[in-house]
Order: sequence, then C-alpha cells, then structure tokens
Amino acid sequence: MVGILGKYVTKTVLNWIAVVLLCIISVACTVPAATPQAQIRADAEQTIAGGNPITLSTLSHSTDDTVRWRLEEGNPGKLDSESGCMVRYLPPAAGTIAHLARITVSATTAGMTRTILLNVQPSMPPILSAATRRTSARPSFALLRVTQPVPAISQASL
Repeated sequence: MVGILGKYVTKTVLNWIAVVLLCIISVACTVPAATPQAQIRADAEQTIAGGNPITLSTLSHSTDDTVRWRLEEGNPGKLDSESGCMVRYLPPAAGTIAHLARITVSATTAGMTRTILLNVQPSMPPILSAATRRTSARPSFALLRVTQPVPAISQASL
C-alpha cells in the first residue's frame, strides 16, 4: 500500500511543480522587457566660433550599441563622425557667425532619439582678442584705423 500511495503523492507533487513552472513561464513571457534608455552627455554646453570642439557621448542601455549622430540641418559647424558612442562637435570658423547660434545634435539608437542643445557664441574680432590676451601688468591699447567713412545716423533711421 505504501508503494501505491508513494506513486500517487509523487505524481501529485510533480503535477503541482509542472503547474507552478508553467505559471512562472507565462508570467515571464507577459512582463514587458526593460525599456532601453540612452543619455547624451557633453563635456561643455557652449563654445565660440573657431573655438574648442565639444565632445558628445552617449550611454546606451540597449543591446543594439549602434549610435547614429546628426547635426540639425542649417546649424553651423559639423560633427567629426556620424556614428559611434562618442563624437566631437566642431564649431564653425571664427568670424562666420554674428549672433549666438543654438545647435541641436541628435543621437539615435535602438529606435529612440535623444537631442542635446549647444550654444556657439560669435568670436571676437582678431584685433580685440589679441589685445585681451596680453598678460603684462601694464594696460595695453589697440589702435583701430578707420579705412571707410562711418555713415551718419539720422533721425529717420532710429
């Protein structure tokens, strides 16, 4: 009798284990996978025209490590690469922009896109930047020679 009872208990226990395993598997299959995430980091948020490049990097939490970089159309400057986990934004040449430029750079990986905003300030005129770089204790002055007449300001133009 013990042999028959032992077979019955063993069969029942195995059935319960099978049911529990099926439940675990079905729950595991219905739980959504972790959403991949990406972050863009920059070693600086602004530069000047003709100044130092800005290094951009991404930390991707996805299995697809391919990152595509894009500089928004019409933005001055360029990227040194279109793919990879790290690129450098190269600002435009000195004297090519007159006002603050807001630069948008996008990184796309695993079907999601992240953007970062950078600022590029116009560069100072060369004669002024040369005068401000002097390190002597005496004040330095820059003489400017006007080679074209300066137009008069009239009340109508104000």
